[in-house]
Amino acid sequence: MPNALPVSIVAIPLPAGAATEATLARVQTNTSLNAGKAVLRFVVNQGAAGNTVIAAASPGNKHKVIGFMLTLSGNGTLTWFSDGVAMTGPLVIEANQNPPVLLPPNPKAPLLETTAGQSLNFTTTGGALKGVILYLTEP
Repeated sequence: MPNALPVSIVAIPLPAGAATEATLARVQTNTSLNAGKAVLRFVVNQGAAGNTVIAAASPGNKHKVIGFMLTLSGNGTLTWFSDGVAMTGPLVIEANQNPPVLLPPNPKAPLLETTAGQSLNFTTTGGALKGVILYLTEP
């Protein structure tokens, strides 16, 4: 078997502008890769612990968390909400956990889903949350 060569995406020059953005949008919404669903991405960059709305209420639709990669800047907790109703208890996360808290994306099996017509949000204590959350918005 030949030796594998390390490849860095940083070394691949990508053109700037609308063409690159359109390509990225096509990749994100490539339904053949995502079980026929358009996956939405929310970049988490809290300045301090508190409440963050991921997706506003969408009449007739549920927001479904299908994946995430998250770290917390201090020892604390993360609680997921459908509007003001907790979908989880407070999940304990250690400061700057390495590796980060990870849920590989699976559009066919959401981890959490809001009640139809409600927002998706979370509240943290003890530190600022950083990372990315992948979700669907659908009936």
